Amino acid sequence: MNFFTTKVVLELELTEDQILSKVKTITTKKSLNNLINTSNVPFEGEIAEDSFTIYPLFDYGINMFGRPEILGNLEKNDIATKLHITSKFPLYFQFILIGILTINLSIVILSINVEILFHLFSLLTLLIFWYSMNRKSEKSIQILKDTLLPHE
Repeated sequence: MNFFTTKVVLELELTEDQILSKVKTITTKKSLNNLINTSNVPFEGEIAEDSFTIYPLFDYGINMFGRPEILGNLEKNDIATKLHITSKFPLYFQFILIGILTINLSIVILSINVEILFHLFSLLTLLIFWYSMNRKSEKSIQILKDTLLPHE
């Protein structure tokens, strides 16, 4: 499923090790104890030899249910290293959102009474939530860009 997915490709003049070490400086190890961000890093997650999976810690309180998942894959070529960044909702969350949207749309289409306003409000709420999650994904990608790209 590619709903709620943002993809960015960065071409960096850094080696794979340099990129991963920079990502490590802004990431803490994923833990169930990270309910409240007490560290100074904006992400938690796992970093492998040529990829990483991180989750933002900023702008989240105790409820971290809807955090975007940020996947990074490194691709080495002759000129530079390409970093493919994919930001998406966790898969279980995508199924929940699509199910809620489907139920609400079917009720709105089949309904002819006053309750239609409630269901339209539910759809509007989901659209606002989707927009806010996209903003958080964009902010996460911007933090990665600021960390990895040289400042001019």
